[in-house]
Amino acid sequence: MTADTTLHNFIPEFWSKKLAPKFDDAGVMMKCVNRNYEGEIKNAGDKVHIQGIGDITVSSYTSDAISYQDLSTDQRDLEIDQKKYFAFAVPDIEKVQANVELIDKYTAKAKKAIELTKDTFLLSKRTDVAAANILSDVSPSANNIYDTFVNLRTVLREANAINQAGKAENGKRPWVVVNPQVEKLIILSKEFTSRSTAATDKTIRDGAVFEYAGFDVLSATNLKKAGGKIEILAGVDEAITFAAQITKIEALRDQAHFRDLVRGLYVYGAKTVNNTLLAKVAFTGYSS
Repeated sequence: MTADTTLHNFIPEFWSKKLAPKFDDAGVMMKCVNRNYEGEIKNAGDKVHIQGIGDITVSSYTSDAISYQDLSTDQRDLEIDQKKYFAFAVPDIEKVQANVELIDKYTAKAKKAIELTKDTFLLSKRTDVAAANILSDVSPSANNIYDTFVNLRTVLREANAINQAGKAENGKRPWVVVNPQVEKLIILSKEFTSRSTAATDKTIRDGAVFEYAGFDVLSATNLKKAGGKIEILAGVDEAITFAAQITKIEALRDQAHFRDLVRGLYVYGAKTVNNTLLAKVAFTGYSS
């Protein structure tokens, strides 16, 4: 009777509201994507339709009749094809729900379990970068790291991903995702160490997002080396769109133990909507 009462008092909406912000804020790449086409996602397999419109041409005006251009449309689908679940046991659902500190601990654990998986999925979009925006491989050092990032910025500027002020359409700086090994080279470079002591100390102390060569630099521990290389991805938020939803969260009684079980299904998907808004370079010289 007690078990039935406990599960009867389970509040899935309460858990969903606690989990959703944590999943939205998790990881590095969530700062590098947009949610423009999220819409209503109810299940894995859903699609979000993205309608694109072709460029408009400008013609010289003469005495001839004006010719009207038929705009081409390009519909692409953002598929919600990633399905991840979390499942854990709690001694008593009713007591946990009444304890905000315990709820935060459980949801933080669920967040941590899924955020690296989601980040790795989004980082895989570096395979979508337009060929013209891929720099030649570089053997990085503290002496050439700044020049390499300036070259990345130039590629984005030439692709009109950023304006003359170095900002994207949304007014933000472009981002670049590195790993701790590359981050170390940045911190050791003279362009970084020549800044004020307060600024450099804060970055080293807090590990905060920092500006370098016109980029917001984010460090991801799951950006791994492969084949002796580390691929560094740069771009603006409008390049990749992301959509996600916690579609199910439920509780049930553990038949083998005196405890309750909580499980949830998290579905998401991402699509590169404009690969000219991304750029990348491979840093070589790392043992695999």
